[in-house]
Amino acid sequence: MKNILILIITIISITATAQTAKEADMVKLVNQVRTNPKSFIPLVEKYLKDKEEFINKPFIVDLPDGFTVTKRSKTITNDEYIITLRNEVKDLIDYLNTVKPVKALATSEKLYRTSKMQVEYLKSIKKLTHDGPNGESASKRFSHGVILCGENCATGQTAIYALLALLIDSGNNPKGHRINIFLEKFTKIGVGNENEYWVQDFGY
Repeated sequence: MKNILILIITIISITATAQTAKEADMVKLVNQVRTNPKSFIPLVEKYLKDKEEFINKPFIVDLPDGFTVTKRSKTITNDEYIITLRNEVKDLIDYLNTVKPVKALATSEKLYRTSKMQVEYLKSIKKLTHDGPNGESASKRFSHGVILCGENCATGQTAIYALLALLIDSGNNPKGHRINIFLEKFTKIGVGNENEYWVQDFGY
């Protein structure tokens, strides 16, 4: 009986630390942009094109029979948003053209567990924060037997869109999320994902 219990516990432990396909995809993309920054430029350009097409797409509402309105459609445009985004994308492309490539990151089981716990918390509160449950600070979370030196939190339905948002790092100066992704001293990574929520934990 004791042997059976030990076997079950081992299986549960392995399952709890197994990366999902989306999480593995994020690790792959982070390593791609670290080791070959210029290869990401077409993806950045496509991201901008997709955003421009979405923001200028007509929004049409079909009304039930018997209802009438003066206008049946409304075009959503935001020139200021597009101009800002274009400038931010240009800044990122300039960066990718000049930044020194750095080594790929190895996955870390400890960092994965840390990122997974945090992303599950973010999903539960439906917002982004580096603080954990019960107000536990990031530095305290990082001290639980893990050498964790940097953390990025983001939202995005896919790994590529979440990563591009972190690389553009809109409104942040310095670009802390981008810096974490390219910091040469980092050698390990753990990525947690739950629905649209993402956590990247970096260490060495």
